[in-house]
Amino acid sequence: MMLYMLEGNWCLTYYLGYKKKYYMRRIIFLLFIICSFQSFSEAQKTTNQTTNNLEYYIQNKKIGLRERITKKIVVPCKYDYIGSFGKSGLASVKRDGVAGYINNHAVEVIKPQYQEAYYFSTDGLAAVKKEGKWGFINKLGTLKIPFSYDEIQSFSYGLAGVKKAGRWGYINTQGKIVIPAKYDEIRSFSKDGNAIVSQSGKWGMIGKTGNVIIDFVYDKSFYFSNEGFAVVSKNEKEGIINSEGKVIVDCIYESVGSPTDGMICVKQDGKWGFTDYYGKLVIPCRYKYSASFENGIAGVETDKECLIISKDTRTLARLADGFMSRLSGSDMFVHYSNSKRGLVNKEGKYLISRIYDDIGIFYGDDLISVKKGEKWGFCSITGSLKIPCQYEDRGYHFEKGIISVKKNGKWGMINTSGGTVVDFKYDEIKQNSSFSRAKLGEKWGAISAAGVEVLTCKYDEVDWINTTYNYFPVTLNGQKGYADFFGNDTF
Repeated sequence: MMLYMLEGNWCLTYYLGYKKKYYMRRIIFLLFIICSFQSFSEAQKTTNQTTNNLEYYIQNKKIGLRERITKKIVVPCKYDYIGSFGKSGLASVKRDGVAGYINNHAVEVIKPQYQEAYYFSTDGLAAVKKEGKWGFINKLGTLKIPFSYDEIQSFSYGLAGVKKAGRWGYINTQGKIVIPAKYDEIRSFSKDGNAIVSQSGKWGMIGKTGNVIIDFVYDKSFYFSNEGFAVVSKNEKEGIINSEGKVIVDCIYESVGSPTDGMICVKQDGKWGFTDYYGKLVIPCRYKYSASFENGIAGVETDKECLIISKDTRTLARLADGFMSRLSGSDMFVHYSNSKRGLVNKEGKYLISRIYDDIGIFYGDDLISVKKGEKWGFCSITGSLKIPCQYEDRGYHFEKGIISVKKNGKWGMINTSGGTVVDFKYDEIKQNSSFSRAKLGEKWGAISAAGVEVLTCKYDEVDWINTTYNYFPVTLNGQKGYADFFGNDTF
């Protein structure tokens, strides 16, 4: 009896011990999952931070990355170039003329060894070049597709374009040729599983097996709008097709505009009219000029007058003979007649009297440039002259409340009140919303939106800013390089 009880206690102890170990294993497993998830989340957070919150830092002619706010160094200054971190968490870098990849902890996970290195696609492969030929590697640096191609495109929806012996075809992620190299030119595959390609000088569209979706009958390359239409050309005439290749508007017109607002602007025998999205001519070709429909209205011109018409062919406004141009994104039109311009609404009422020699582009800030004689000024769209006509030239429109203008032969920048933001000392200013390029003599520099010269005018060329990492591609003495916001460069 005692032995039985002892055996029972032992069994109970063993059972409880087993259950304890079982639950401990479960707890450890759950902790492992939680830690793994947290590590993944932190990695994703670091990747996003690397993509969004870092900037180029140039020191001793080499490039690194640092945090934009704290200026903490994230990647040491030892590279000639650093590309963008994608979803893969890897960025291509160049050092001493060869390319490789770093991760978001600045570790060289793939040693620089290639002539060129592209970004990793969502298929997990990147195109790299070695000894003049292209192949593909994975994120471990393993060569998955041999170096055998003269040119390549990155993978898009499972296929990549490759060129060999002067012809293009497509391979899959295993490197197998799924569409033979027989095309003159190709485009990447879209999410719909189609690609626009050319063969024997004609353009068409194929599917992922190389099946022809749109016959090779068009003279020029084409692309599909968000609405699924494309303007195509055949025998020097234009028409419209949809993404399935169905002809919407036959190639019988001299010119065809992009479909907008349910209407397509077409030209025949020198006159303009409109078809609907089914190709039916709903407004005959009788106008000497026509703009596209927006918000149900369009501006047109006849031999005798300018009109604003609706899609049901009603005339909403009649104006004197001349020409009209629509202010983009609005229901306002610049009307030109008897050598003078004014601004009208869709009912034909003048918002700005027809007293100016020219009217520019309207783009926010409630101001539009107007010209009297040889001088430019700025007027509100209600007709009030806010900044007198005193400038010899001006930029296209206000960007973040400032615009470039020319006075006494030199360029500067003013705000919406006419106050000087950048002194009039430059020979040219090419404006942008964030930074503007400025020329002094024969050399280029850059000005911030606040009017501060961040790059001295010493470069042969300054390209538009790269907003991912806040740097300027620049050229000096024929060599291409990079400059940061603080005037440091790689030369």
